[in-house]
Amino acid sequence: MNKIILVLSATVIFVYFDLFISAAALGFYHSTLYFDFGLIKHYFLFKDGYYSFYKSPIDFILFSILRSVLLIIGICLFLKRGTPKWNLLFTGIELGIISFTFIKILAFSEYSEQLYFYGFWVSLLWNILASFMLCPIWFGIFRSEKLQIHTASLWSQADQDGDTRRLLVEEDTVVGVENGHGPTVTSVPSEEKKEEDIEAERASTIKHMLNLLSYCKHHGRWFGTGFIFLVMFSVARVFQPYYTAKVVSNIIYGKEKSEFLHSIIIMCSLCLVSSITGGLRGGCFSYATALVANKMRSDLFKSLIYQEIGFFDERKTGEIMSRLTADCQTMSSTVSTNINVFARNMIMVIGSMIFMCTISWRLTFAVFVTAPLMGFITKVYGNYYDKLSESTQSKMAEANSIAEQALGTIRTVRSFACEHKEVNRFEEKLLATLKVNGQKSWAYLGYATLNEFGNNATLIAILFYGGHLVLTGKMTGDALFSFLLYQTQIAENVYAIGWVFTGIMEAVGASRKVFEYMEREPKIKNDGEFVPHFVYGKINFNNISFSYPTRPQTTVLDNVSFEVQLGRTVALVGPSGAGKSSIISLLEHFYEPSNGQILLDDNPINQIDHKLFHQKVSLVSQEPVLHDGTVRYNILYGCEEWATEEDMIEAAKLANIHDFIMESEKGYDTECGEKGVQMSGGQKQRIAIARALVRKPAVLILDEATSALDSESEHVIQEALANLPLKKLIQLL
Repeated sequence: MNKIILVLSATVIFVYFDLFISAAALGFYHSTLYFDFGLIKHYFLFKDGYYSFYKSPIDFILFSILRSVLLIIGICLFLKRGTPKWNLLFTGIELGIISFTFIKILAFSEYSEQLYFYGFWVSLLWNILASFMLCPIWFGIFRSEKLQIHTASLWSQADQDGDTRRLLVEEDTVVGVENGHGPTVTSVPSEEKKEEDIEAERASTIKHMLNLLSYCKHHGRWFGTGFIFLVMFSVARVFQPYYTAKVVSNIIYGKEKSEFLHSIIIMCSLCLVSSITGGLRGGCFSYATALVANKMRSDLFKSLIYQEIGFFDERKTGEIMSRLTADCQTMSSTVSTNINVFARNMIMVIGSMIFMCTISWRLTFAVFVTAPLMGFITKVYGNYYDKLSESTQSKMAEANSIAEQALGTIRTVRSFACEHKEVNRFEEKLLATLKVNGQKSWAYLGYATLNEFGNNATLIAILFYGGHLVLTGKMTGDALFSFLLYQTQIAENVYAIGWVFTGIMEAVGASRKVFEYMEREPKIKNDGEFVPHFVYGKINFNNISFSYPTRPQTTVLDNVSFEVQLGRTVALVGPSGAGKSSIISLLEHFYEPSNGQILLDDNPINQIDHKLFHQKVSLVSQEPVLHDGTVRYNILYGCEEWATEEDMIEAAKLANIHDFIMESEKGYDTECGEKGVQMSGGQKQRIAIARALVRKPAVLILDEATSALDSESEHVIQEALANLPLKKLIQLL
């Protein structure tokens, strides 16, 4: 109930002050600070006998009443069935009021003496301020309070059940105590939870924007240098319309040649400065964009590489790669480019506004009449474009995932003659992407049409009102021409700024998954710090239960316990699906068990230093993967800093691969190809065994590691493994 009182109190206070200030201002509609109550009655009772748009301030009272009515209706709907879904309508009305306020200024300025009325400026400023103040009340209180459906549920429950003694309004449920027998729980409808999720997602937009902008501060030197050139460029561009008007005026009115040449020289200087600084500005921002993209990809890859294995089980590689490539590029280029465009056009807008106010403040206010409405159109379009951009990135990620999968398994695709099938799958995803892009095109069509109409309407209004000012002697024709040049320039600047907002929304849409991956904390952290002086190789599985993260309902291992003593070679034998590979995955700390503990020399494996543990416990999987590099690189992978050339050769000999390597033209510098594609299955397997042996592990795990070898090679390797000075050998069969 305290929250209800807070909402009602804020409403009553705002309505009271709004009506009071709007009405009291009428008492000051004269050129002194003396309050005259008679003026209030004069305007309310229309003592002049009629309403005059040019003289009557009663419009401000009507707007005050409109704001109060909107807020009261909103509160009533809020208490009845949750947050009213009038956000766009409400915002449009408020911006319309602000636009009308500027029109009222121009109307009052037709009678110059009215500009000295203190009450007029109070009404004007309060009308704008109240409109802006109402937005935080509407969007802030209504969205932040979690009452919504609970208030209606409270009264409904009380009416339907007379035995209910007490109701507790909580965040997610309504709890009632019936007849003293205990609580009953009424769940909040899922639609309300869904709406809360949508509101939370919208609130996160600002957070994503700040995260995007934070990447620019890492390269402040380049952005700062580019900004200096940007200011010089913008200032030069701001002066060009002024001197263009002077040149034309000199030609039309036949002024002295020296004055004409002076204006031409200044114009040439301004063009030269803008050309040079424009190029330098573009170069600095272009390089800064590359630095931002590099930083984003680095941070994302750093976050991805430390995620637990279950993270990759749940997501497709193609989708992750799309975030790392396309999304990062979209984010960096869009943010950097839009910072450039926004700063440049904003400086030009400010400079142009100064010149325009100097030329004619009346015409300047006329420009502001359509500005709020155009801003409203841009906001609506930007929000819609944000959703479409996020959808586009998701659809493209799905298409990339299919392409990556098909091309990565091209031999399987070819062997089953499924080329046409994969093409159809890929094109299906492309069509889904095209459908979203079609929606973006229609949205742009509407936005561009309304924006162009608004610009043309503004130009016509300026010509009409400017002509009126010239005909009434309130400005000269030269001044009107100069103003029109600035108005045209500022229209282009505002249009560009509108696209900046749209571009930022596109970057935000692309950034959601990227920042989700960046900020994600791994569920399994390899942050063990214990470094044993010597690893003997004793292994204990104590009451281990395990389910894969992708199949939490399926128990793979249930209360499994066993111990591997020192100096023993152990074979895990069982049918497919019995859990042999799961035991190996747990021993490698790819996953955490649901229950129980795994020990190495009586130490929990998750507390042992990550690098040391995997040096002393080496794995050769059933399908080993080689990196795109040389044989040397693959054998020494991860131990280049301490393993010697002799260690590598010894490991290769033990794996029965040394002779083959030496017979190759480049020896150990022979390229293996992507995923070892240039090697046969047996060669890849033996290189993988050498990669494990070069570490001189205390425990060697073979997951059917000799399955791809011929009988002779398998016999040689098994004989060599039997003579290794290993503390443990665990082999799956």
